[in-house]
Amino acid sequence: MISLSLADGEAVQDLLVGSEIETSVKLTLANLLSQNVISQKPGASDAVVVLGGHFDSVPGLSRANDNASGITVLLAIAELRADVDLSYTLRIVPFGSEELGSLGRRCYIQELSSAELEITKLMLNFDALSTGPGVAISRVRGVD
Repeated sequence: MISLSLADGEAVQDLLVGSEIETSVKLTLANLLSQNVISQKPGASDAVVVLGGHFDSVPGLSRANDNASGITVLLAIAELRADVDLSYTLRIVPFGSEELGSLGRRCYIQELSSAELEITKLMLNFDALSTGPGVAISRVRGVD
């Protein structure tokens, strides 16, 4: 995956109007450490609700939107639910390496056993809040 800042993307788009351009890309590969942070509040049943977001960002974008906004919501929910008895287990997971192809989320799901997948009833992902025209809803294959 290759990312551009909004300004760079708009500049490329302007160059493409009525013409072709030629470009080259120089890649630098590096192995970097990443991790997910998992906190859990047990509930009265085995059912699990996962609330996620990501704590990495892309250079050139507003880190306040992507994704300090999502992490702030996760922290607020954790604080509001700290002293509340829940009928389900609440798992809050800020993911690492999401801007590199949802690697943190993929790793989290792959590490779950089939029994853990079965009891996971819902996952809400808080990402770049207050941007865009609406809400995106998607289904992760293998998780009902």
